[in-house]
Amino acid sequence: MKPAVIEGAYLRDLLAQPAAVTATLTALNHGPDLARFRAAFTSGQLQRVVLTGMGSSYTALHPLQLQWVRAGRTVVRVETSELVHHQPGWLTPETLVVAVSQSGASAEIIRLLELNRGRAPVIGVTNTPDSVLARAADACVPLAAGLEATVACKTYVASLVALSWLEFALTAPDRWEDAAAELRDAANAMGDYLVQWREHVGSLAALLGRERATFFLGRGVSLAAADTAGLIMKEAARCPAESSSCAAFRHGPLELLGPATQVVVFAGEALTLELNRRLWRECCAAGAHAWWCGVDSAQPAFRLPAHAAPALPLLEILPVQMMTVALAALGGREAGQFARASKVTTVE
Repeated sequence: MKPAVIEGAYLRDLLAQPAAVTATLTALNHGPDLARFRAAFTSGQLQRVVLTGMGSSYTALHPLQLQWVRAGRTVVRVETSELVHHQPGWLTPETLVVAVSQSGASAEIIRLLELNRGRAPVIGVTNTPDSVLARAADACVPLAAGLEATVACKTYVASLVALSWLEFALTAPDRWEDAAAELRDAANAMGDYLVQWREHVGSLAALLGRERATFFLGRGVSLAAADTAGLIMKEAARCPAESSSCAAFRHGPLELLGPATQVVVFAGEALTLELNRRLWRECCAAGAHAWWCGVDSAQPAFRLPAHAAPALPLLEILPVQMMTVALAALGGREAGQFARASKVTTVE
């Protein structure tokens, strides 16, 4: 018998993600003028970029980091708490800080803004236009995710979209329209996947086990989904889970494979797809419950719609979110309901 799903605020937010992507794309038509930052990049006045955030605001930064590194820029990604306490040396006039915070008011972001006064220029990315971050940043990139009840989902996908816009705004604004069209197509593909949420959750409930050790593995841009998965499985389903690169998993954790483990391997980009497939096959051969997440997955819940490359991070997170709903139902809980955490973290 399928477990009963408690249809709460988190589930409603999950189903509203395509609208959040579309609304954010519309809001970005009126995004800040970043011409002076673009000129500073071109002239060499800005020599490096620090990308920072906490939780899923941090994991959402990974695709942007890869894109700029591939373009030859010097980019580091640092959790905001580590930045302010252990790596404040990055905060110089030659460094651009991109700070992401859905609330714009988390404890670490506030401390960063206080510490950084008069040092590095800051571009803020936030869902809260009147927040501390929005007011203090030199420029603010808007999210239009709307109100979000608990676990970040709408704000996560909206952040991915806004950060994609930022990449083009600072380097190649004339190419944004093509990328925006691909992201609008991605929103439609997300809707096509989510309209079948009951079927996905039902099939996953039959596959998953709450007591198994859970791993999410990927490479490249898929590490954004893997790392976010490791976070929201704990937060939304109250199930321990770990994320890793496929390569790092071979350096020790491979020993855990067996019937008591469940593994999701993200197919990811073409560059390393076959390496990832080889690891997935090894996980299956070792007796683990292992699933391939990509356009050619045998399991409908893990099968991604066909998509353009910029859409991959938006789509990869959807099966994980369905897992959180299924695992919460297996535990007799409402997915995403907080007992100890709060929407905005105000204590370091």
